[in-house]
Amino acid sequence: MIKLLQNIYGNVKAKVKTTDGLSETFTCNSGVRQGCTLSPWLFAMYINELATEIENSGGNGIFIHENFHNVMLLLFADDLALIADTPIDLQRRLNNLEKYCEKWNMTINMDKSNIVVFKNGGKLSKNEKWYFNNEPLKVVSYYKYLGIYFSNRLKWTYCCKTLRMQCEKALNMIKHCMCKLGTRDINLGFKLFDSMVAPILYYGAELWGTEKVKDIETVQNKFCKWLLEWAKRLIIT
Repeated sequence: MIKLLQNIYGNVKAKVKTTDGLSETFTCNSGVRQGCTLSPWLFAMYINELATEIENSGGNGIFIHENFHNVMLLLFADDLALIADTPIDLQRRLNNLEKYCEKWNMTINMDKSNIVVFKNGGKLSKNEKWYFNNEPLKVVSYYKYLGIYFSNRLKWTYCCKTLRMQCEKALNMIKHCMCKLGTRDINLGFKLFDSMVAPILYYGAELWGTEKVKDIETVQNKFCKWLLEWAKRLIIT
């Protein structure tokens, strides 16, 4: 197995596609191969130790369920969310992450690294400041993790708004395609809706449940009115 990996990664070449065409061939000395079926498995092995080090660093995570009573981090591929219930514990996790990155020669994208403090309101206290590699981390009101916007007050208004905007773009694409074909076939329209709009519209719906049903229905009703031409069929009496 080791020899197989050595043969795969011994001399990896790549090119970058730009607006001017393909770049010159260059050697890749780090990272995993794009599109290779082994890549997710190799990266998981590479980063798996991080979870253990964070969990052994001490402090408390958050309580979710009796079987998940001390959650300290969420890790999906290279998307990492550190979780703590006190400012001190969060800084401790950041310090452990810093040591881990130094040990394994990894870098963190500071432009995408932010802090969200979940609270009912009010200003941050003086000790609610965090650093990574001696650089201050920005505290934000919203943060996007795995396609979902989390607000500092755990409200889903902004998240649903952004999803609705994405859905409206997809709806416009459907309308454009169907108009170009010269059809408003109902079966075709609903199939396109289910494949292009519904996955966006329902993504993360488990989080807000029935709280934002009206936002979802607005998008669906808007498309149905266009597809069925309800506006032209309504008779005002």
